[in-house]
Amino acid sequence: MTFFYQLHPVVSAVYFFEAILSLLLFNHLATALTGYVGLLLVGIFYTGQSAVWRQFKWNLSLLLMIVFF
Repeated sequence: MTFFYQLHPVVSAVYFFEAILSLLLFNHLATALTGYVGLLLVGIFYTGQSAVWRQFKWNLSLLLMIVFF
């Protein structure tokens, strides 16, 4: 605890704010990736790998067009 006693209160508040923000970001990222993988597995189970791969390529090309243009 001596590290936090040596810091200015504003600096320690910013440190804790950034730590909480990074934890929330990781939590949302992990949740989004889990959902995406689950959707892929369900899609592969019901429609087959070739249909999911075709849809994935189409969506990726559409995303890249939106991002770059």
